[in-house]
Amino acid sequence: MVRPLECRAVTVAGTKAMWVGVWMATGCYSGPDPAGDRAAVAAVLETQVAAWNRGDLDAFAAGTQYRIELSIADDLASYRVIEREPVATSFLGRAVAATPSPSRGGAVVTRALAVLDHGGGSERIDRLVRALHAGYEGHDPAVARPTGTTHISVVDAEGNAAALSSTLGSGSGVFRAGFQLNNMLGELDVIGEEAREPRERLPSMMTPTLVLEDGRPRLVLGSAGSVRLAGAIAQVLANVIELEMPVEQAIAAPRVHVEGGRVHLEGGHDERAAQHLAAEGWEVVSWSGRNLYFGGVSAVEVRADGALAAAGDPRRGGHGVVVG
Repeated sequence: MVRPLECRAVTVAGTKAMWVGVWMATGCYSGPDPAGDRAAVAAVLETQVAAWNRGDLDAFAAGTQYRIELSIADDLASYRVIEREPVATSFLGRAVAATPSPSRGGAVVTRALAVLDHGGGSERIDRLVRALHAGYEGHDPAVARPTGTTHISVVDAEGNAAALSSTLGSGSGVFRAGFQLNNMLGELDVIGEEAREPRERLPSMMTPTLVLEDGRPRLVLGSAGSVRLAGAIAQVLANVIELEMPVEQAIAAPRVHVEGGRVHLEGGHDERAAQHLAAEGWEVVSWSGRNLYFGGVSAVEVRADGALAAAGDPRRGGHGVVVG
């Protein structure tokens, strides 16, 4: 069965990277360079979508430079789950398991925690900034957009823990079988500029993370926030484990993001922190208040007495619920 193809929501205001993502995901575009005449691009799209939806596959194929799978069932049947070993480290004597490649976020989290665990520095803000700088070392500090990432952290009554992240990137506006396709091919700040092959698993920053204490879950967390989400995870983890903050307070606390030699300070930091970092040679960008730019962490902690506490990030309308 041929399913309706919808490109109508992809407007001529889209970026070139976004159009490329639409080409590869749906095969519903061929024609003028998207950096050129956007009206011509829109006309070609409209013609090809109409051909697809009336079942004229010859006309559709004649104007399409990419193949399109006609059966979503075939797509799903060909997908294979790959079990991978987590990236492992320790922090203040607790075992930490983070997400391995092709995620890039797990390496950021573990590198940052290693620096925090080592100590040193007269001010904690120094350690935190150095840790995040080390964590993101080698990552292109391109301007990152807000993302459509969702994270859920769960611990059940028997102590089983799970962390799940899912993302649409910034969203494509293209729907198939009732689902919006992601635009990860256009998220070059996350996946990089390297050439990509069909069916290749794309890099990501999604980083579900688990902290174990004496072999049992102590904290399970993850975040939204494009390239900034890994730093948000590291900071909340350190707030709970090092500073012994309750998880809700740990998530609400003001954050830092480091891009090369630039430090973004979320509103809520002491003014002396900005002055101190500037004196140390950092370019400081001070934000006026709490902002979704700094991620959207969701977490559950298991306290020493076995009680559970859950919290979502107020920056993104998150919530935590303990049942029973």
